[in-house]
Amino acid sequence: MKSKNDIENDLSIPLKDSNVEWNLYVYKKRYKNKIINRYDVYKIDTINIDTLYSDIYAYIIKNFLNTFEICDYSSEMPKDKIGFIDLQKEDHILKYGLILLDECIRTYTHFASKDLALHGYILECDINGQTYMKVLSSSNPIKYYHHKYSLILSNRFTELTEPILSLNISCDCIIFNDYALFFSGKAESIF
Repeated sequence: MKSKNDIENDLSIPLKDSNVEWNLYVYKKRYKNKIINRYDVYKIDTINIDTLYSDIYAYIIKNFLNTFEICDYSSEMPKDKIGFIDLQKEDHILKYGLILLDECIRTYTHFASKDLALHGYILECDINGQTYMKVLSSSNPIKYYHHKYSLILSNRFTELTEPILSLNISCDCIIFNDYALFFSGKAESIF
């Protein structure tokens, strides 16, 4: 198991490296016999994620690494622990889910639907063309508002008719190449 200092160093690398590329994907889980058998993955190309990750990093350090103990993941874990999963072990519990998720990310389509109910989003960090980590959230990032108005432009209220992209600084889990961290019980529902 990695130490808190090692994890903090791993989390800080995307903030320091100049060859970082971020990808944002949203996903919908598809089930067969009550088991996830695929993810519909859609890529969103239009935003800058660098500052968002800086906020996510600060949130994780303050609210998790500086507060909770890290322990081996178990489905009965208390809420005041961070679950650690060693992905180098041949029989780790995320093996099937990660293979399926990675395969679906490789075959993504571009996001175009206005009426799609999503299950969450993935921020993928690539460094020098290689996937370094994935930040996963089980929160639907696309918000639809009816009878809501905005005062953003021209000092007039304008009805919100388009979906709004809303990304949280909290996340449910982070997956590196050799380990995963579960920050909430919702992380289980992703896989």
